[in-house]
Amino acid sequence: MDEPYTRFSRLKIDRPHSRVLRVVMNRPDKLNAADSEMHCNLTEIWRVIDADASVNAVLVPAPARRSPPAATSSSSAR
Repeated sequence: MDEPYTRFSRLKIDRPHSRVLRVVMNRPDKLNAADSEMHCNLTEIWRVIDADASVNAVLVPAPARRSPPAATSSSSAR
């Protein structure tokens, strides 16, 4: 990854396509709950992206879930 982006320890950053940056919250051990370091990363990264002329779009996908959401039974949904 490009040097200005390596300092964001709580974010996983890659380029899925030229001129596109993907930013994913990366704290899987805590189900990607934001701590103070992640808040700082999320605040600062936008300044870095804004200064990066090689980025035209940013993807911020939902992090992968560790397990599927609980199912609702048809009897409890009535």
